[in-house]
Amino acid sequence: MQKIQFITDFSPKKSKLEKFKNSKTFNHQFGFEIEMPSYFKTERLNFSRIQYCTIIAILLSIIPKSKKSIIQYLKPQKMRKLIIILTLCLTSSIFCFSQTQLELNTEALNNYKKADTKLNQVYSQILKEYKSDVVFITNLKNSQRLWIQFRDAEMKAKYPEREDGYYGSIFPLCWNLYLKELTEERIKKLSIWLVGHQEGDVCNGSVKIKE
Repeated sequence: MQKIQFITDFSPKKSKLEKFKNSKTFNHQFGFEIEMPSYFKTERLNFSRIQYCTIIAILLSIIPKSKKSIIQYLKPQKMRKLIIILTLCLTSSIFCFSQTQLELNTEALNNYKKADTKLNQVYSQILKEYKSDVVFITNLKNSQRLWIQFRDAEMKAKYPEREDGYYGSIFPLCWNLYLKELTEERIKKLSIWLVGHQEGDVCNGSVKIKE
């Protein structure tokens, strides 16, 4: 199968195609695959591969090939046309990027909510199974209340309050990812009381022995 090299690295003092290094292959039968430079995959620039290809295509279409082409682009009619094209491209690109980021933010929020629901289920099940151990139940409730305070303080430590826009549009994603991580750690800790310890474990404390 024939493969075409597509060059993708911005470097000064190179020809039009040579400005795009770090090549990956286009496959005409099965579509294409591109490896984006690292600066297109930061938290603040979360480009998809299709969006990245669109940017490359726009750049290739507007870069003049010669001095004569540059002079033509400086003519009023050409300039007006170029400005209109760039405005439309940038507007549509920003909309696509926003939509993509919004979807990621929503997904992260939903995943956190699932983890939080799971935590509540585990906690409720422990209260039910250990209801006869009054002292343990009292201490567990205190522990859970203090954990919630710790979780909130931990979130503020990682993401201190700053001016609006400081963390970028990706902030809701990052916030919910870390919330989910802390919640899953708590689930793992509490689940020990439901799973139980092996018989003979002298350090089981209030944890039940497996039957």
